[in-house]
Amino acid sequence: MKKLSLAVLSALFAISMTLVSCTKKEAAPEAAPAAQAPAAEAAPAEPKATPDLEIMVGTDGDNMAFDKKEFEVKAGSTVKLVFKNNAKAGGLQHNLMVVKAGTESEVANAAVAAGNDKGWVPQGNANVMVTTKLVDPGQTDSVVFVAPAAGDYPYICTFPGHAMVMKGVMHSK
Repeated sequence: MKKLSLAVLSALFAISMTLVSCTKKEAAPEAAPAAQAPAAEAAPAEPKATPDLEIMVGTDGDNMAFDKKEFEVKAGSTVKLVFKNNAKAGGLQHNLMVVKAGTESEVANAAVAAGNDKGWVPQGNANVMVTTKLVDPGQTDSVVFVAPAAGDYPYICTFPGHAMVMKGVMHSK
């Protein structure tokens, strides 16, 4: 019985090694396209010195909401986004962050993990497209960027707990 078990185990080992060997051979052709993937993704375009469009978005007073639920930009145009925290003195801080569609929760969680020291902004997160800094009540910040390809891009406030209610959509046409 031991001899049979040893023979079966040896056979199974040989089969598994053959499968691993075949899998490695099959995987090799796929490695070439993966190496080319970074080259396919174009670097973001640099904004022009003079924006084509200026968009102003603020908070809805002391409410945890933006005063615009949506705005439209032209794909490829240079946009100046001006964000004003319209809360009264003693109110909450806010920011405005445009993110890739479907990533709002992931980005909001990453912002909380980044912490106050980083202004609730997840540094280097590929899902963050544009962000203002954290703005105190009565203050303004702006950012200039090139509008992305046509599509709908959500924007949120990433101060902890705000992203669930402070949201809107940037439509790139």
